[in-house]
Formats: sequence, C-alpha cells, structure tokens
Amino acid sequence: ALLWRASVLLKLRRTNEARIAFERALKAAPHSPRAHFNRGVFNLILGDFRKGWEGYAHREKVRDARPIPMPTPRWKGEPLDGRTLLIHREQGLGDTLMFSRLIPALGRLDGRVLFQPHNSLAHFFRDFEGGDEVLEGLNDEQLASVPHDFHVPLLDLAIIMQLERDSVPARVPYIRADPARVEKWSAHLSAKPGLRVGIAWQGNPRFFSDHQRSLRLELFEELSRVADVRLIALQKGPGREQLAEIADRFDVEDLAAQLDNDGDAFADTAAVMQHLDVLIASDS
Repeated sequence: ALLWRASVLLKLRRTNEARIAFERALKAAPHSPRAHFNRGVFNLILGDFRKGWEGYAHREKVRDARPIPMPTPRWKGEPLDGRTLLIHREQGLGDTLMFSRLIPALGRLDGRVLFQPHNSLAHFFRDFEGGDEVLEGLNDEQLASVPHDFHVPLLDLAIIMQLERDSVPARVPYIRADPARVEKWSAHLSAKPGLRVGIAWQGNPRFFSDHQRSLRLELFEELSRVADVRLIALQKGPGREQLAEIADRFDVEDLAAQLDNDGDAFADTAAVMQHLDVLIASDS
C-alpha cells in the first residue's frame, strides 16, 4: 500500500511526499526487492543516480526479464588479471543501444572483454571500440558455453561504474550507421525540399507502461501544417494502422516498408536518421 501511495504521489509530482512514502515502505519491509527497486527508479527519475543504481540492482527480482543462467561468477568490478569478461545483453534493444556506451568508458581492463548484444543489433558493433570481440548469432545456451571467467549483464555496468549524471559518457557517435546505407538513402531523402522531420509514435503495446509513452499519430497533424515541414514515418509494426486513419487529413511520407527488412534492426533506420533535420519519437 505504501509503494502504491508513493507511485501515485510521484505521478502527481509531489516528490517530497513520495520520498517519505518510499522510506516508510522500506522501513516496513526492509528486505523487499520491490521496495528497493521502486525507490531506485524514483531516485533515477530525480537524478540521484548513486541511490538510484543501488535500488535498480534489484531489477531481476521484480521484473519479467530473467537473467541468462551463466556458469561463471558475476563480475563486480574486480581486476581481471588476464582473465576473460563476458558482457551480455539485457532487456530490450533500446537498453543495449543506450548502455553500450559504457563499455568503452570502462577503460582498458587487464584482461579480455567479450560483448554479446542482441543478435539483430550486432551489425552496429562490428567495428566497436569497446571490447576485444563481439559475439553474434548465439542463443543463451551457446552463450553460456563460450569460454570466459566472469560475466556481467550490460546494465550492471552503470552500477559498477557508480555512474552519475555528470559522468555519463558523452563521446558520440559511439555506434554508427552503415556508410553504404547512408549513401543509398541520400538521394531518396534529398529529392524533395522541406524540413525533414522523422516520427515514430508507438512502442511495444505489450509493455506494461506503454500507455504512458506511446502517442497517437493524429497528434502530429498540427505540426504537419507548419510551412515546409515534411513528416517522414519511421514506425514499424504496431501503430502503422494509424496511417490509414489520417490519410485524408494530412501527409506523412511512409518509409517503413523499405526499412530493416533483412533482420538487422534499425540498420536502415539509422541511415535514414543521418539525413533528418529533426526526430520526434515516443520513449521506446
């Protein structure tokens, strides 16, 4: 009850009251992973990363994402002393794209570093500067059999590095679009004038908080009326049915049927983005 109260207070932006409710919840149930996790997310939202990551470390006990069973110890940041560390993907594609920036920021470790992204994202990391080898095409059982001495889920790196808001690695780009695809899309997107505004409005509808992040395509109608604005849809999968609903009201250039059809997630999308002036997307 205290956790629900704290969550409601946070949504109302009554953060001081929410903080008190979270503290009361932890006092009532000091061993509750849910209480620690929820307070951790609360602190991340407020920008208190140190306390936030402490709570976020409980994520595997309260979320649907199950850790990959591995035969080796989980790395806590100790010296490798010539041994091999396997960093493996965790949660969604966006988490891998976002947190992979931490791997180069670890610095040169005194051992070998292997990185396993999602298979559909491996193309982004073939020239990656953050490790000695990128592992592609492996399922969980095959991954566990790769010779290594320690393993660590990707998002643990933020906890190990005690990442703060002012220490988030800002060396960009840390991943790059395929130059051949960038060139391929150049002529297509430069053929017509206008401010090129890429849009994506719908996340995975099965995500429990999708109602808090996705928006309706119709909300872009007012923007479409701005002089010289050219709306370019990057939406794949769910949400595309809304294109038919707005077809007689305003123009949206739909590229999705031509994007990422060879199994490499976001490969064409990333190339198209190189030619956009603005990108507006839901938090997915």
